[in-house]
Amino acid sequence: MTPEGIATLHQQMGLDQPWIERYFTWFSKLVHGDLGTSLFTGEQVASALNTRLGVTASRVVCCVLVSGLAGTALGLSRPGFDGEIEHPEDA
Repeated sequence: MTPEGIATLHQQMGLDQPWIERYFTWFSKLVHGDLGTSLFTGEQVASALNTRLGVTASRVVCCVLVSGLAGTALGLSRPGFDGEIEHPEDA
């Protein structure tokens, strides 16, 4: 990439501004729901996240349910479990 191309890219990305100004610009856009644009695809980051959020949430719910059931089953089937829960003050 040529030096002119790099300078143009820096200007487009706002890297020619002081860091504090870039931070407050980013934060004000974030507060208003603008997460920016993907450098790779060019699409809005918020819309990309929204399209993937449903699949991610369903996977999280399934994993939590499976791990909860497996952990409960393994905990209840431990050797020496006689069916009663022991309380710390009874020990």
